[in-house]
Formats: sequence, structure tokens, C-alpha cells
Amino acid sequence: MVERPIGQLFSDEASLTNGETSADVQIIDMPHAAARRERVTEIVLEGLRGRKRILLTSAHNRDLDESLIAIVRAMRMEGLSYSTLVTRYPVLVLEGKGTTDLRELAFEQQLRINVGKVQAEQATLRSAYHRYQKLSPSMAFAQEKAQDLEEVEALEDRLLREIDKLERKDTDLRIRVETYADIPLWQRLSMQVGGKNPPTMDKMRLWCAEQLEALQQELITLRPRLSKARQEAYLAPEIWQEYEHIKETFEARGGLENVRSLIAQDQGESDHCFEGRGLVAATAGCVASHDLFNELSFDIVIVDDIDAVPLPLLIPVTCLARKKIVLVGDQSDSPITTATEGSAEYSRARIARVRTSILETVRTHAAVS
Repeated sequence: MVERPIGQLFSDEASLTNGETSADVQIIDMPHAAARRERVTEIVLEGLRGRKRILLTSAHNRDLDESLIAIVRAMRMEGLSYSTLVTRYPVLVLEGKGTTDLRELAFEQQLRINVGKVQAEQATLRSAYHRYQKLSPSMAFAQEKAQDLEEVEALEDRLLREIDKLERKDTDLRIRVETYADIPLWQRLSMQVGGKNPPTMDKMRLWCAEQLEALQQELITLRPRLSKARQEAYLAPEIWQEYEHIKETFEARGGLENVRSLIAQDQGESDHCFEGRGLVAATAGCVASHDLFNELSFDIVIVDDIDAVPLPLLIPVTCLARKKIVLVGDQSDSPITTATEGSAEYSRARIARVRTSILETVRTHAAVS
């Protein structure tokens, strides 16, 4: 049997005495099984509408399946997709009645479907991962060469700008030399004071020509390097798109490391089997003894026919509740007969009985161990 801390249900011994719990406890006492199932169905539907996660448990498989039949019929009338919201663990005793077929709710069938989906997803991710591994070296090389290309293109741009600047300066000097004789005397005198006369401007033009020749030679030398860098940095657009699409897929799955984990994950009975299931139905014995429930918790835990559930099984079942525990039974089966059905005294007495019995069980277990 799986042991669970009683503190999940009752914070400490004092809280038991004071009637305080970390989860609300509701008692439903009705003499007729059909009426109890109707009330349980109402609670389940209300919880599913509120997107609550519910555990429905009972002592016997047949009683549990009878309750499921009533719930499924009500869900069909409400337009709720019971096949995707409900799981019956581990197997069905009743496969349904009339038009109500419970077989698609069986855990084993859903597990096969889930595992099939996960395996298909794994195959897709594995294929994408292998493609990613194949593309990564080429992409890394192309990205490295793209940086080299940026440097070469920046150098080419600088050379072209300097050549353009020198050509414009040479053109300006040529025009000044050609029009020097037509310039007014006072302006020529001013230019000569600044060292600008035909001989000096001719020398400046020679210097510009030398600089232009050097820069153009450097540009000619750079062109093969530029062409090679462009070829090395080039990848077909569809390759880039494919690579980016794979990266986006991996990011949506939590990153590359998580994708590796998903690919390597073994498929078996694990929490993901109940993922998206609003209602899980299992006998108290299954819940208490199967490791699958170890790490699970539910917003609402409904225990049907509580008087038939042994207290050692009731402890781990109720400890799965986060917000609410619903105990369903018939007071005629209970040793409490002095209080009126539905009265506050009766509810308090019933809750006190359950709490006291659970506490006694825990104390006995602690004393033995």
C-alpha cells in the first residue's frame, strides 16, 4: 500500500479536534443508490464545468461503473465530450448500458491511444532533430561566413566612399585649373594666398590620381575575396526557412534539451496518461495501491459508498484532495443513528467519526512502526 502523509488532509492533531481541514468535507447521506448517483453526477458536472480535476472512487468496480454510466449519460445531454474528459482506471466491469458505451473510457485503451500519439510525436521530433543535426554544421558555417562577408562588404564600402571622395576632389581641382584665367583678379590673389594656384593644384591632382590608383587596386584585390565570401555565406532560402521552422518547433516544446528528453522518454504508466482528463474513476484499492497515483492530486475527491471503504484505503484516497472531499453513503449502513438525516448534528457526527477513525488508524500505524 502506498503511504501518504495525513497532513495533506488534516494539518495536525489539533485541527482534527477543532474540526479544521485543508480541504472542505461534504457529507451526502441518501438511502437510495439512484438518488446518490444523481447527486454525485450533479457534483461531477459542476466540477467539470468549472475545469476542476475530479477523482471518483468507490469500494467496488460495479458500483463505480454504474455511477459512470449515469455521469456519461448526463455529459452527453450537456454536450460534454466524455471520451476525452473521463478515464476509468484500470479496467471496466460494465461496458455500458443501452446506447451508453464505456469501453472508450477504459484506461488501457486510452493509454494505447495516448502512447500512440506520443510515439507519433516522438517520431516527428526525432526526424526534426536528425534534420536539425544535419543542418546545424552548415548553418554554423554559413553564419560564420556571413560575419566574414559583413567585414569584407564594410571594407568595400569604405574603399568606394574614399574613391568617390577623391574623384569629386579631382574633378573640382580640374575645373578650377581650367577656369583659373577667367577668375577675377582679386579672387585669384585670394587663392594664391591660400596656396591654390595652377601649379599647386596640378600637384594636388597628381596626388589624388596616385591615391585613386592605390584604392582602386585595393578594391580589385578585394573583389575575389568578396565573391568567395558571398558564395560561402549563401544558403538557399528554403534551407533557412526549414532551419528556422525547426528551431521554432523546438522552442515551442521547451527548448532543445527538453526535445532530447521527449525523444528519449519511455512510454508507460505515467502522469501524462491522465493529462487533460477532468474525471478519473478508480476503486479505492487501486488508488491506494497503484504507484500511478503517487504524484497526483485532485480538486475534488468523491468517495461513494463510504461505509464500504476500509479506513486504511480511505486515508490515501482523501489525501489526494486539494479543495474538497465529498463522502457519499447511506446513514442506514452507519452506526450513527441518533442524529436526524441531513441535520447539522448528523453531518458533524459523521465527519467526526471519519476523522477520529482516520486519526486512530494513523496512531496505530505509528505505534506499530
